[in-house]
Amino acid sequence: MCKIKKSTYISEIVITLIQIGATFIVLMLTYMLFALIDYSSGINGFIGITFIQPIFAAIASFISIVFCFLLGLPIRLSNRINYWWTDHFYLPLTILFIGIVLLSLSVIPFFSKEIVDFTDESEIKRMAPNLAMIISGWFLTTFSILHTYPSRKLIEKFSINRQ
Repeated sequence: MCKIKKSTYISEIVITLIQIGATFIVLMLTYMLFALIDYSSGINGFIGITFIQPIFAAIASFISIVFCFLLGLPIRLSNRINYWWTDHFYLPLTILFIGIVLLSLSVIPFFSKEIVDFTDESEIKRMAPNLAMIISGWFLTTFSILHTYPSRKLIEKFSINRQ
């Protein structure tokens, strides 16, 4: 059984907390951006965007982080997988890029779909983003930010505790 150094254990906890914090911030901003795109004027819309949507954003971000953290747990627990993942540091960056592209493309009119809302006796037509693209981009972005590590070569270059 191998002993884990206390400093290594603490640094892994700090890195994980930074990854979770960065992911939470990006997801909150992404959710609120999509909420602003869907914003309709009026006091009800203002109350929703100011008070209700941030609560939903926090809940959606928390659930996504827990899901993607559990999905990526083998990267954190298996030394072999972790070594491969950190050796191929460009992979999470590529996944992040794909996630951001999907989120961006979902609001383009070509990929959006028209929704008709009926209020009182009027009919309101509006464009809604592509839900499949939003969900795919959301989870790819979450997973990639949550499991992005510095390159192993970079870590070895600047490592203080060389053996």
